[in-house]
Amino acid sequence: MSKNLAVSVGYIGSKNDRLDLTGLFNTATTPGLATDTPAQINARKPFPWYNVTPFFGTSHGNGNYNALQAKLERKFAHGFQYLVSYTWSKSIDMGSSGWFDAENGPGSGAFSALQDYYHPERSRSVSSYDVPQFLSMSGVWELPFGRGKQYLSQGIASQILGNWQLNGVVQLRSGQPYNLAVPGDVANIGSTSFANYARPNIVGDPTPAHRTLNERCITRISHCSRISQLARDFSFLSGRNSLMSLTFKTTVCPIV
Repeated sequence: MSKNLAVSVGYIGSKNDRLDLTGLFNTATTPGLATDTPAQINARKPFPWYNVTPFFGTSHGNGNYNALQAKLERKFAHGFQYLVSYTWSKSIDMGSSGWFDAENGPGSGAFSALQDYYHPERSRSVSSYDVPQFLSMSGVWELPFGRGKQYLSQGIASQILGNWQLNGVVQLRSGQPYNLAVPGDVANIGSTSFANYARPNIVGDPTPAHRTLNERCITRISHCSRISQLARDFSFLSGRNSLMSLTFKTTVCPIV
């Protein structure tokens, strides 16, 4: 745009295969009824003689990432420099970013990223590290005081007040997705693990009216009557990573 100012815009994309995919193995392949006996549940397991349901990882996961990136940069000149960058992106996978990783949110035993081990495609959604929008601004201003500068260029004042810089960094970004989990073996699949694999059903619109700015970025679940435990036929209405944390803001302005 000029001698010291440059703008760049680009597209970044990637496709990933053979990602780690971990879940509860040797559970029943189909959910059961609350009245099912242990023998009936075991009959639906791949290895009915094996009495535990361990964590088991495979390389069957896949994902993709697409982003628009823009940057405005002013090179250091006349004591001033700044950089503004913006990313609009989306990352999708099948639960590969969950289980002992980032997306299960606070709370013990919440491992609902991959709730149906035998149909991982049903957990395809945004990744746990998906941050749709990220704006970063930084700058350096060399204060005009001191030897060789416009003001206070001589004397003891130039030595005390001269050669200082004002630096600033501002970052604004979207929140990150996370899950809720229903405690217990609610689908009667014979789980012996401490991990809560199931996500709840949404039985109404959980979004409040007259939303604030942050509430436009997060699906509120404060209306508990609109969230229920999952149906036993695995018809989960609450998708993976359907909730999002609040937006994140940080500002740093040191003088050096």
